[in-house]
Amino acid sequence: MELKDKKIIVTGSSGMIGSNLTGKLRDEGANVLLFSRIEGVDLRNTKNIPAVDNVDLIYHLAAIMDVPYSFENPRDVLSANFITTLNMLEVARENDSLFIYTSSYLYGTPKYLPIDEKHPISPHNPYSQSKYLCEQLISGYVRDFDLKAVIVRPFNIYGPKLNKYFLIPTIISQLNSKEIKLKNPIPKRDYLYVDDIIDLLIKIGKKEFSNFEVVNAGYGKSYSVRELAEMILSIANSDANIVFENVTRKGEVLDVIADISKAKNKYNWEPNVDFRTGIKKMYRAKIPNYKQQISNKSK
Repeated sequence: MELKDKKIIVTGSSGMIGSNLTGKLRDEGANVLLFSRIEGVDLRNTKNIPAVDNVDLIYHLAAIMDVPYSFENPRDVLSANFITTLNMLEVARENDSLFIYTSSYLYGTPKYLPIDEKHPISPHNPYSQSKYLCEQLISGYVRDFDLKAVIVRPFNIYGPKLNKYFLIPTIISQLNSKEIKLKNPIPKRDYLYVDDIIDLLIKIGKKEFSNFEVVNAGYGKSYSVRELAEMILSIANSDANIVFENVTRKGEVLDVIADISKAKNKYNWEPNVDFRTGIKKMYRAKIPNYKQQISNKSK
């Protein structure tokens, strides 16, 4: 369907993905309703969710996403992510809306690479467990109420506005120090730039669906923590030393690569921003005078 004049809810609209998605949807001519705490909407409380009608599409992005926090506060993460999804599913059911849900990497230690959507599910921390429970809830609504739903499983999304506690901002924030302290150089991740997942979400929203889909979102290539850190140092022309503590996180997965053939074939989509270009974009956003900074260091 065309998105022009469609009424669309975006939850988590103040986050990195949500804020970028909102702008693109408005460029498409959509009537976008913002559901986030910044907008005064607490999705955990049904009394706090605005009454709406004739909603064509819901992008449900809102979630507590911090993995270390999920180990310390599992009740908070599991209950918040589940209840907010349940409440938005009810909005979708009442409006007969297409429901597009951003899940997460749920495959645990890979049995094979690249990882397609048929790979066995194996949540490996409380956060991914919460996302798996939400997926099961969505599939139940599809079964019981003929809801139309698409679950998108992003691997690792990055870009400007990424939470400062994630790896890339952590490295960038230490560039002015003599040492960049990191835990483990070995784990590899498949990184997708935020503009590319926005493109996929828009294309999914325009597609006519009969029922239910699950689709991976990644780039199709992985980089280690060491490779990432060295790339950022190169881009920043930094002479800082990288110091690894060689600490392995609980539930750590050492390598992931997304099989994105389904997204390519079904939605005519593929990522456009390679990793180095994406890191440059992110670094420039964090360090606005980066060109002058590079020039000064080269003198």
